Amino acid sequence: TWGRGGLNEPDLFAAPNQYLIKVDNDAYIESLQSTIESYFDGKSNNNALLIANRKSMPFFATVNNDVNQAVSFTYVFPFVFFFVGVLVIVTTISQLVVKERGQIGAMKAIGVPNVAIYGLYILLTLILVWLGLIIGEAVGPVLIPFIMSHKYDIIYTLPARKYVFPVIEGILTAVVFSSIASLVTYLMCKKEVSLKPVESLRPIPPKFKALVKSSSTKEKTTKISLKMAFRNIRKDLVKSLMGVFGVMGCTALLTCGFGVDDTVNYGVNHDMNMVNNWDISCTLSSGKKQSEIVTQFMSIENVKNVEAFSQVMSTMYIDGGVQTESYCYIISGNEDSHFQISFDLNKVAISQKISRLTGAEVGDDLFFTVGNKTYSAEIGLVYDAFVYHGVVVHAESGLIGNPESISYLGAWIDLENNENPISTRDFMSNEFSNVQKCQTRADWFEYLDGVLSGVTLMTMAVKIFAILLAVVVLYNLALMNFHDRTRDIATLKVLGFTRYEISLSLMLETMTLTAVGVAIGLALGFPFLLAVLKTNIVELVEYMFSINILSYILSFILTFIVSFFVNIWLTSKTKSVRMIESLKSVE
Repeated sequence: TWGRGGLNEPDLFAAPNQYLIKVDNDAYIESLQSTIESYFDGKSNNNALLIANRKSMPFFATVNNDVNQAVSFTYVFPFVFFFVGVLVIVTTISQLVVKERGQIGAMKAIGVPNVAIYGLYILLTLILVWLGLIIGEAVGPVLIPFIMSHKYDIIYTLPARKYVFPVIEGILTAVVFSSIASLVTYLMCKKEVSLKPVESLRPIPPKFKALVKSSSTKEKTTKISLKMAFRNIRKDLVKSLMGVFGVMGCTALLTCGFGVDDTVNYGVNHDMNMVNNWDISCTLSSGKKQSEIVTQFMSIENVKNVEAFSQVMSTMYIDGGVQTESYCYIISGNEDSHFQISFDLNKVAISQKISRLTGAEVGDDLFFTVGNKTYSAEIGLVYDAFVYHGVVVHAESGLIGNPESISYLGAWIDLENNENPISTRDFMSNEFSNVQKCQTRADWFEYLDGVLSGVTLMTMAVKIFAILLAVVVLYNLALMNFHDRTRDIATLKVLGFTRYEISLSLMLETMTLTAVGVAIGLALGFPFLLAVLKTNIVELVEYMFSINILSYILSFILTFIVSFFVNIWLTSKTKSVRMIESLKSVE
């Protein structure tokens, strides 16, 4: 034993109260645990608080849960961005091949082999893909760990992190995207290469279906434009579906990003109304009786009301259930308590997180520890909470002993008209030696912002990527649609259609596809929010998933604004379409 002069005086250190046992063979763990439990059960004074194997220990469950979340996180976002990335590749390459249609015909006409044509465009595609891969693989291993590290630095003490390039994953990503890009380029070029040179040099003729008019009345411009728009959508379903999927992905990402903010804000406001309706919260270095705490703080001029409470670590479980560690809140108030939940005085309340972790429900007997003693009581309420997780006990109930003998370790303090909370907080911290920590509601918000900084960074990254992807995808799709419609536009101009009628047709086509994609994306926003947050759980909080109506409206408006202005810019180019060059045929 360790002591003052060396190793001979044991009174300076408390006796050990926990033993860690290492077995040679994991197969003996359960039998050894049963033997130890039997030994303590046979003692007249059973002083064993917890006998658990590694897998049932709260610290192991927490770390294991974080590791599983981190692994799951590597699948959720990459899947979405992979899907959108493939869509960008397809639209970009389609645009490239459509633009180079005449060049392909010219190369065939002068005798360039098909293999050389394939090789040329595949090489051009790979150069673009490799540039993106270089930037992405240089930034990704820095950006994502930076975002995630804010989360884990709050919970754990971690060593300094170094830049580690994921060699195998990086090579695999490069191979997958290069293969997809090469395959898409080959398939897009195959159609053009298989044509005769004269067919490639001639623009793609539109397919019109003859209709018999039953009335000689001239249709309104809007109706004609609408018919042309829907005809174009039906004519090329693959391109139309690409547009829908692109808008859908961007809208779902935006809705998810706004939903994360809504979920966090909802949780903070919920706990603020449920518990944090105080002006100042004080933590004491030693326990005091309720009357002593009230007398101490009511002596301050600005204080209006004082409620004593205790927040102590506790291990809780139901018979045969999983154990978990959280807080036990001992509140001195009853109907007028700052912990504004209502349940039977002779029962306890637990948060929904404790219910989920332990399997406890209303009516079950909950075992929980306070200090070195274990108590049990019937659960009277399962309440929702964002931060305040644990078991809540009324001191007046007598469940944990005589109410008059209970010592409290904290106080919730209300001020007159909430005047000068910062100066009052500083006065309490400096004036009373037993005050360990004082915080205002603003301090509490600042602390919570630190806890959720990783989630906030992730939300901002989702929103930025969603908007950037929306711009790229919608621009590519709109540009591809414009080039596909060049001959149609020239034909309509020859037939006497006005620029307004032509532009309206293009706008109706793309905005219809945008509307369908937005509708599906909004519907997928909440499931995607669940997937993202359930793979990014912060141990200190429990999400109450929520997306406000305003967030749906903002996602809708932002996607539509991007699509609208992209199409306004492209439809303005209809005046530059030359009828003779667009309609001429090469014989």
